[in-house]
Amino acid sequence: MSEVITEQTTETAAPVAPRKPNRARKESATSAEPESFVNRMLASEKDEDAVFIRLHASEKIPPGGVPFGVNGRQFIMAAEVWYKVPEWLLSSIDNIVGSRPEKDEFDRLTGHREMKVYPYEVWRG
Repeated sequence: MSEVITEQTTETAAPVAPRKPNRARKESATSAEPESFVNRMLASEKDEDAVFIRLHASEKIPPGGVPFGVNGRQFIMAAEVWYKVPEWLLSSIDNIVGSRPEKDEFDRLTGHREMKVYPYEVWRG
C-alpha cells in the first residue's frame, strides 16, 4: 500500500525578489486624525495639547449642540461629530455628572448613582 519514491528531482526555482511594503495602505490605517472633524483650537495653542473627541448621542444634547465653557472660552459641540479641542476641556466635561436612580429586582428604588451627563470618546489614531 505504501509507495517508495526513488527518484529525486533537483529543480531549482528562480530567486524571488522580496515584496516592497505598501506604504499608502499602512499610513491610511494609522491615521493621526479622523476623516472629518471641526477644529476648535486657537492659532496660538499647540497641537500637542489637542485631542479629538466625539460626544455620544443623547437626548440631553440639543440639535444645535451643547455649550461648554472654561475661563470665559466657549465651545459648542453637537453629538456624533469629531472635534479637535484642547485637552484641558476634557476635565470640565468629565465633571458634569448627574444622578440616576437605582432599582432592585422588584422595581423598588434603592438609591442613586452618579453618571456622566455627556459621555464622549477620544480618537486614538
